Amino acid sequence: MVYPKNEIMYRWQRRAVEVADQRFWRLYQFAFVGLRNTSDVAHTQSGEYVILTIFFDLSRRMGYFTIQTYIPCSMIVVLSWVSFWINKDASQPAHL
Repeated sequence: MVYPKNEIMYRWQRRAVEVADQRFWRLYQFAFVGLRNTSDVAHTQSGEYVILTIFFDLSRRMGYFTIQTYIPCSMIVVLSWVSFWINKDASQPAHL
């Protein structure tokens, strides 16, 4: 159910949001940098609504990204070049 601002006013209880211990988070591709929370008011034709938002700031781990993306893509490109190194006579069927 969505209530307009004049019926219910949502607000954060604390200025900073608390999260569980970051050592137990499993983000293999990203490193957790921090988080922040905001309160905004959305003005629409049907009224004004309070919006509570949490932003998770993440940083990409380049080692993981390199192993999972760059190396496989590079290997595919190198393997595609093999067809250019094969002699064209070797690819034609032998005539009896």
